[in-house]
Amino acid sequence: MKLENLLQQCILATTLTLLAACGGGGGNVAGIGGTGITASGTITGFGSIFVNGVEYETGSANITADDNIVGENALQLGMVVTVTGTLDAGGTTGTATSVSFDDEVQGPVATPPVDPTGDGQQLQFTVLGITVLADMTATVFDDGVTFASLMQGDFIEVSGFVDQAGVLHATRIEGKGMFTAGVSEVELKGVAANVVGNTFDIGSFDVNTVAADLSGVPGGVVIMGMQVEVKGTLTGTTIAASEVKQNDDLPGANLNKASIEGIVSDFTNNSSFKVAGQPVDASAATFDPPTLLLANGMEVEVEGPIVNGTLEAIRVEARAGDVKLDALVQSASVVAGSITLQYATGTATVLVDNQTSLRDDLGVFDPYTLADITATDYLEIQASLDGGGNIVATEIRRDNPDDDILQGPSSNCDGTSITLFGVSFSLVNGTTVFENENDQQVYADAAAFCADVNARGLFVKIKDNSIANGIADEAELED
Repeated sequence: MKLENLLQQCILATTLTLLAACGGGGGNVAGIGGTGITASGTITGFGSIFVNGVEYETGSANITADDNIVGENALQLGMVVTVTGTLDAGGTTGTATSVSFDDEVQGPVATPPVDPTGDGQQLQFTVLGITVLADMTATVFDDGVTFASLMQGDFIEVSGFVDQAGVLHATRIEGKGMFTAGVSEVELKGVAANVVGNTFDIGSFDVNTVAADLSGVPGGVVIMGMQVEVKGTLTGTTIAASEVKQNDDLPGANLNKASIEGIVSDFTNNSSFKVAGQPVDASAATFDPPTLLLANGMEVEVEGPIVNGTLEAIRVEARAGDVKLDALVQSASVVAGSITLQYATGTATVLVDNQTSLRDDLGVFDPYTLADITATDYLEIQASLDGGGNIVATEIRRDNPDDDILQGPSSNCDGTSITLFGVSFSLVNGTTVFENENDQQVYADAAAFCADVNARGLFVKIKDNSIANGIADEAELED
């Protein structure tokens, strides 16, 4: 993503109000009224676009992808974008003056995708030395690649969030056709090392800048430790660069209002951590849910003014939930903004809001909305709990029917059954497979499993295989 495009917009603007908004002196973006904002986050829906729960009108916006001017139809679900514009009085709608997208990495899949957890829900692989983690529900796949078909050698573009360990959590993976060494354009971000003349390294890749456009680098000189973005062609482990730019994704020293989605890193306490590389002080913030405990690796949205380079958060919201629901739909209501799923012994209701991302993997609806959901649709839902204990969906995916899955806190585990969100499953020794959070079968029986559940308070994932008879085939602790 291109938060530096905010600066470009400021330079191009002719009104003092825009300059004030970009520099922290107050006023409205582009002088069009409302509250000026810079938002960075995932596109979760279209109306024009939904980013961080706000529906932005993009009809008159300057839209760029990889620094190229594009149309509205280039914006796709799962892209991490930066929006500058204004919010309307209610705070749920706004008008964008600019929308920019920049992927995190583009190149061939170098290693065979593996399942790091063994539950069939994630894939891990590398692209240009970057470890990528894709999720069956949370990652959008498009243009010829799917969760099931992704393989070594596929040429892909990945958008997402990087955690403290350098792992890229993919929000969108898009196929880019056939990769041809020395011809296909690759893109890589990283820290320049071993700078010697016209060459430097990013990780294990050698970058040659003899024919590169270096106008995006201060003074046209790459120096040791500089954060850079490289475009070029790949042969072996050498990138013949066509363009090198300094990569500075932070929005600036001062902004009246910013909304940034990303992964927590460098966490010391609530007054000192980073989100997507942006320093944050949330010591005076409201948390959603109120019980939210920040830690490295957590995906959140932070909102507030940026003062002297630090975002002084007034709100921090958990964005990637640990609750999971896979089942057939009993009913859906646009008016109530809810979906009720049917399990063998009960139902669970999920709320849908402006930050919920919906997609149809059966390829019938594009875009996919709450109004398109009908009874007997099979949905895979990732969600979180709000302050009132309600299940709020973050990601919804329609797919072919599969196992019933319910993951969340247990309200009762008594050695014969377990209840999650009011839905009970029988625990049968010899039938139910009991596992701890490390996928180890260490429990002698259901009673031992429940004793651990009740003592430790961890979430539990229940899988009721395709027969869906209310008997748990698997019961597993989730850390």
